[in-house]
Amino acid sequence: MNNIVRLPNNIAPSVRNGLANAISDASEYTERYYTAGSFANLQAALRQARNTQGYWPSTQAQYQQATQQLQNAMNNIVRLPIKR
Repeated sequence: MNNIVRLPNNIAPSVRNGLANAISDASEYTERYYTAGSFANLQAALRQARNTQGYWPSTQAQYQQATQQLQNAMNNIVRLPIKR
């Protein structure tokens, strides 16, 4: 076990932080305020982003792609009409 060496992970801190911030922002959305389809898309992007973040061999390109997909899902979420 002492011979196990972790490969270097050359992901820029700004890219790491970008994904972490996007995950944090996306986690704030509450299902009851958004359409089912758009919220499902957000949840799928959030799940993928968390998987990318938690998988140590992920590349910087994968981090950037996950961040962009999550940002797109947040930008395209559809709020339900306000009931009065």
